[in-house]
Amino acid sequence: MPNTQPTECSPSHIATPRLSEDVVARWLDCLSDAFGYPVAFPFARLRTPAGRRIRVCVPLLAYTHLTEPEARRIRDEAGREAVQIRYLTVAPAAVAPREPTISMIPLRPWADAEDLWRRGLSANMRKKVRRCERDGLTVARGRSRALLDSFYALFLETMHRHGTPPFPRRLFQSILDGFDAEIIRVDGSTAPIAAYFVIYSREVALFQWAGMAPRPGYAGFLGEWAAIQGAMQRHCAWFDLGRAGSQSPPFAHKALWRPTLFKPAVLPPPARPIYDKYRFRSAAWRRLPAGVAARLGPILTPHLTDF
Repeated sequence: MPNTQPTECSPSHIATPRLSEDVVARWLDCLSDAFGYPVAFPFARLRTPAGRRIRVCVPLLAYTHLTEPEARRIRDEAGREAVQIRYLTVAPAAVAPREPTISMIPLRPWADAEDLWRRGLSANMRKKVRRCERDGLTVARGRSRALLDSFYALFLETMHRHGTPPFPRRLFQSILDGFDAEIIRVDGSTAPIAAYFVIYSREVALFQWAGMAPRPGYAGFLGEWAAIQGAMQRHCAWFDLGRAGSQSPPFAHKALWRPTLFKPAVLPPPARPIYDKYRFRSAAWRRLPAGVAARLGPILTPHLTDF
């Protein structure tokens, strides 16, 4: 069989992925449980660090179930009320450096994970995953408390290294209680190297949160492939590799999976990209002692509307 790939569509013909209303409703329930947010679909009401009250659709995720016209209609109906509404668009051909970009792998063009492995991945990507297996790395996956504990320990270290306040552990437990979600951990001979938290839905598999050792090597590719296999088994339409600034090292890493690019948008539009807005604050956060950052982060993140 020839080593062909699915035919790529022009940006104007790509069906933009969206979450379902059910996923958004369950996400709001998780936030209400973990943070005590008052919720009224599709909004959660929260207070910013400056004390301002605002309704956000939906906090902590980069996009929602809305199309751009639907988002604009809801924004217009809100009048002068403070609201923030997210939606997803196809990325333009040229994306400015550091512009937030979401990389997604379309899964439905492939018959199964083996088909994606043989025809959808590059030889270089297959080589990286096999290298992990030859080096004796193994994958543990599930929903146990032990896996959540090990994921969260790596997550705290990684967020501090990147200068980002971490979410509280109770949010992840709430997600496990409310979703088809699992933790995927890549183990070396002596310790975990990487751990991921994945939410599966028929529309999109959300691969948003990770914890990594300082020098993980190729372990990330093995963990990502395990999550993609889980998404294929559940017949998800898209695999969301997460958001990254265009032309950044994380963006280059995601590009090795040959993803389709999308742009997260928000109403009202921000004055500047999120990565520019938080650049100096991230540098300051990295200077905090790790223990202080671990205690302060879960207090701060429920109040960040554009996190």
